[in-house]
Amino acid sequence: MALQKFNFDFPFFQGKQPVKVLEREHRLFLNEMLSNLKLNSYSTSIKYDRVEDKLKGPFADINKDISIQETFQSFLWIWNYCLIVMYDEAIAKPRLKLPYDKSKVETAFKLLDYGYSLFTTYKKWDLTLPNPQEYTLDDADYITKANAAYLFSLSKIILHEIGHIDLGHIDKLIQARAGTYTITNDERKQFEYEADDFAIQRLGKGFTNPQYKRTIEYGLISGFSA
Repeated sequence: MALQKFNFDFPFFQGKQPVKVLEREHRLFLNEMLSNLKLNSYSTSIKYDRVEDKLKGPFADINKDISIQETFQSFLWIWNYCLIVMYDEAIAKPRLKLPYDKSKVETAFKLLDYGYSLFTTYKKWDLTLPNPQEYTLDDADYITKANAAYLFSLSKIILHEIGHIDLGHIDKLIQARAGTYTITNDERKQFEYEADDFAIQRLGKGFTNPQYKRTIEYGLISGFSA
């Protein structure tokens, strides 16, 4: 007998991929974080690219707008889900001699293969694979854990891009394009280190609820590794 599926795809969602069901929740998290950090002015700079296209990483442009592609958000959710499942089912439970579900690991690898494929070509998410939009009660525990981790890892990535703006990196890029400044490769690398440090120092301060502590730490790890 087929298991009953919960479907959270409602007409008011604007996106085209399953991660759209988390956009409203993420905006609430983002507004809370930016408000606590007194970075509210950046809330209008974040633009969501919903074109169904192969994966492009997030970036801050010379207009100081931050572009977040929905396909990248899909990959980020997939990355969080797969890290959690593979650790729990392939490492933690076997070490503790607890029952583990090999089929969940196999499914996670299939999902990760799809995520990697988005780097070269876009294709729709197969909803028989784990996703935040439609799932059974049997999958709910890992889905909801991945949802929570995703919210913090995406917040970390957005803070990284805000860092590029706030620290003056984009101003130097504008000068370089005007021919009045030269950015070396070493300086570009330094920009990335500084933006990462900006995000690390602020993510924990942006959310004051102590219950978030572990998930924030995970979000930092998954955000970096993604």
